[in-house]
Amino acid sequence: MKFIKKYTEIFLPFIFVFLASLFRPNDTDLGWHLKYGEYFFKNQEILRENIFSTMMPNYKWPNTDWGIDIITYLTYHNFGFLGLTLLGALIITLTFLFFSKAFKLDFFEKALIFPFIAYIEIPLNQISFRGQLVSIFLLGILFYLIERYDLGREKIIYFTVPLFLLWANLNGQFILGLALFAIWISLYLISLFFMIFIFIVSIKKFPAKSLIK
Repeated sequence: MKFIKKYTEIFLPFIFVFLASLFRPNDTDLGWHLKYGEYFFKNQEILRENIFSTMMPNYKWPNTDWGIDIITYLTYHNFGFLGLTLLGALIITLTFLFFSKAFKLDFFEKALIFPFIAYIEIPLNQISFRGQLVSIFLLGILFYLIERYDLGREKIIYFTVPLFLLWANLNGQFILGLALFAIWISLYLISLFFMIFIFIVSIKKFPAKSLIK
């Protein structure tokens, strides 16, 4: 019974999130993303011009979602709408997993928080697989890495380098991740400077000679 209870508490919240995140793709730009992904495989290059729209023809811009377009096209080409539905639900579930680990949520906290968040995110989640969902997922990984670092696993912070390299080629919202990471680094340096300042003041106030006496 303890075995069943243990694994029920581990997996049940995430099974709920996965099932609650199963939506048929409702992205009005899906065809646009599929064509961009298809273009990459046909021409072996990233499309940077707006050739699939009558509005702003040949307009050039940095295609920050090119990686997502490739994944979207491959998934749809091989597994159809069902594949996009399952992939979107999987990304959402993994997002809940990493955030719950980052914030150390127990079973009862997950039982209270997960349904509420899943409900308010329906407008985003029902679009199914898209770059915004992947960015939130990668943000969860970033929070998890920071939390592990704060617990003493200092080398894990190096994983932020491949994380941002991947993120920058998947979705333009990596800028948000960089901004939050920069804020965390700034706060960390400020706290480190403050501790050094307190140490120096303490040394001056209580010199080593007084300690020897």
